[in-house]
Amino acid sequence: MSSNGGMPVQHERTRCILVAVLTAGFAAYAGAESPVGTWQTPPDANGIFAHIVAAPCGAGTCGVIARTYDRDGRRVSTPNLGRRVFWDMRPVGGGRWEGQAYVPLYDRTVPGVMQISGNRARVSGCAGPICLAQSWRRVK
Repeated sequence: MSSNGGMPVQHERTRCILVAVLTAGFAAYAGAESPVGTWQTPPDANGIFAHIVAAPCGAGTCGVIARTYDRDGRRVSTPNLGRRVFWDMRPVGGGRWEGQAYVPLYDRTVPGVMQISGNRARVSGCAGPICLAQSWRRVK
């Protein structure tokens, strides 16, 4: 026993090591080639753009439409606000992440790809022969 309130020294060391490993793992996960953060989409045909918040979820990364703005930068409410737009995104190497994506324009879920380079992401998905892609920029 130690003078730490009764916790054996070995358990305290194990706990410290576990915390250090988990912290290092999250730091690597949220690195420059990770989708974790807040991303801004380009404006749609109506001038509306969104901030997508991406965070770890389960074994992958998920992204949700957290805020939407009009062409003047004023916050607006849209039917897709709060909607998950990608999930199960997992790294496959070279800044490329693959998973599932929801395309609001077509109300469809498709296999999705994010190619991340620093604060830029090329987001794409295909439904049969029709493919769509957008360039997002990290804002946070």
